[in-house]
Amino acid sequence: MRQFVVFGHEAPLTPDFSLDDLPGDAGHLDVLCRCVNSAFFLSHGIREDVRLHLVHRDQVAIRFEGRELRYLNPDERSTAARIRNALETFQQNLGREERKSSYGIYAAERSFEKVLEGVSEDSTVIWLHEEGEPVTETEPRRIRASFYRTTSSSATTRSRP
Repeated sequence: MRQFVVFGHEAPLTPDFSLDDLPGDAGHLDVLCRCVNSAFFLSHGIREDVRLHLVHRDQVAIRFEGRELRYLNPDERSTAARIRNALETFQQNLGREERKSSYGIYAAERSFEKVLEGVSEDSTVIWLHEEGEPVTETEPRRIRASFYRTTSSSATTRSRP
């Protein structure tokens, strides 16, 4: 299974944002929606062997499970609506365990570090970072997990023992 962790530095923590202004009012949520769409959509279906974690400001983690996803559409607005529903679920369960907001989408209070620890337990982590070594110059490996910072332009590969 491929896993992706996307950190949203300005992503909203509450569902109080307009779907009409995703790049502005919603803290560049349009970028996170594109990450969701890129991770899951095929020309005629959804990748079932993918898990995506959106980490909002190091406080809220929204997990998308490809095997369980239903009714996800390829437009940013409807993806943002699904994220908003997950944030509503998170607010209702603040401080509790992860909770399902809809088919294949879960929300929990979780830091980036905790999410990355879970992903890296049995996976190779690829970290895209502006000061990192270009991924094209690294040794090829079997990659099952990736970490992406929305402000980065190159990559560093890190493996956990």
